[in-house]
Amino acid sequence: MTAETVELASGANRNTDKPYSPNADEIYSVVSSAYDFVRDAITGDCYAVNRGTMIAEPLSLHGVFRTRVVRLAQVECGKVPRSQSVTEAIEAMQGEAVSEAGTRPVHLRIAQTSGKVWIDLLDAGNNLVCIEDGDWKVVDRTAFGVPTFRRSPAMKPLPLPKRTDNWRTSLQKLWDVVNVPEEYRPLVVAWMVHCIIHENATYPILLFQAEQGSGKSWTLRIVCGLIDPSRDTGGALPANEDAFAIAALNSRLLPFDNISTIPPSKRDLLCKTATGGAVRRRKLYTDATEGIYNIKRPIAITGINIGTTAPDLAERILRVELKRPADSERKSVAALGETWRTTQGEVYGALLTLAALVKQRIDNHEDTVAELPRMADFGLVLAAIDSITRSHTLDMYRAQQNGIAIETVSDEPLVLALEASILKYQTVISVKSSELLKQLQPLFEPGILETEKTPPKSAVELTRMMDVCAPSLRQLGWTVTSRKGTGRDSGSRVWSIKAPAIDDGVSRSDFGIGSAGRDWTKTA
Repeated sequence: MTAETVELASGANRNTDKPYSPNADEIYSVVSSAYDFVRDAITGDCYAVNRGTMIAEPLSLHGVFRTRVVRLAQVECGKVPRSQSVTEAIEAMQGEAVSEAGTRPVHLRIAQTSGKVWIDLLDAGNNLVCIEDGDWKVVDRTAFGVPTFRRSPAMKPLPLPKRTDNWRTSLQKLWDVVNVPEEYRPLVVAWMVHCIIHENATYPILLFQAEQGSGKSWTLRIVCGLIDPSRDTGGALPANEDAFAIAALNSRLLPFDNISTIPPSKRDLLCKTATGGAVRRRKLYTDATEGIYNIKRPIAITGINIGTTAPDLAERILRVELKRPADSERKSVAALGETWRTTQGEVYGALLTLAALVKQRIDNHEDTVAELPRMADFGLVLAAIDSITRSHTLDMYRAQQNGIAIETVSDEPLVLALEASILKYQTVISVKSSELLKQLQPLFEPGILETEKTPPKSAVELTRMMDVCAPSLRQLGWTVTSRKGTGRDSGSRVWSIKAPAIDDGVSRSDFGIGSAGRDWTKTA
């Protein structure tokens, strides 16, 4: 309980000489003198907003807020209230919160309102950062027009940002403490800027990949600490959808450290969280009511090698390959930590300056991108950074996506067979799933395709695999579309497929598909 809360709640008891146990109405009166009761316009959850700190707490029958209510009533009335009275008072608060007048957005760490971006620093001064009109400033949380924020126990303070004469030079100090190769640095900075200026967007999944001893965990901690510092510095992937929803509701950024494999069920959860999707969990203030939450969160992962993943996850990944430093180049964590303590405010201030400039360009539609990548919001950030820094981050990102697309389908039996049978044709092939399976069937015989993956055994399986692989094929220059069959073909899927042109300037070996020393066009 804060000093402001006690001051607001304190008043004359009805009998200051004789402590008494308050009833529900009296408890409600005491608490409502210090709190507003609101419902989050985004999730529908109920919160109590402290008027002194402007911080929202879950308005639940069980948990920290109930304990706070008991303490407020005890300080005011002299005796601990009865449990039933406390329950009735909180239920009345929930009733006020769910009224239409009490609805407002409740934000976590980042808020976007009317052209501004607000960042909750969680510092001792209870300050926020406000980004507006190409600049940033530190403001007091109680200033007029400040949005409502909530906090979770896992959250930690951000560095207090410092202004510098040259933000470019200051930002370079980040690379003194993290082991990120120079070619990847613009992409890492762009990802951080994207997470800072967008509260609700599509987020590439940042993957730090390297062998052991390359500083993956430390790099994850420092990079995430400039967006959403947390006591959770990266653990295993959540066990199920409910655990994933709890993690996403309590953290602005989700770090996962030393991940070796990503099973299909968790892959789907990562995809939904990065680009938006519904997850379910029990409501915060009920015992049985189920809540449906549409959550988008930045995700950062480290791993030695997560393997060839499915196309839907692969196209969401921003991969940064760290290099193992020589023993003579290694620094102790204590030395790196001391350097970071003296420079983190300067680096964060420089990052905010760049973020403000990027936001201004995006808001003013100053950069035109003919074809945005799958992560369109991130593509606009890259284009703005290219204009500001005269760099080529958008081209770098496109090249990486093409490379990941190649890796993703390089050992898929269906793709290997398609290249073997269709590459020689320079016209669009129109074929039903069942007919395509019949055409490719000879190539699925053991020993023909050099892959250990299982080929489709039915038209239904082939259709599913085509749906999965089509985005990666398109990224590699293929034309792949489908339609529902009509007439005699009713109930079937009809595919229109065309391989990349032979004279498109791209070598077939660049694809890494079907190039194991054989001429697949002759095989077909």
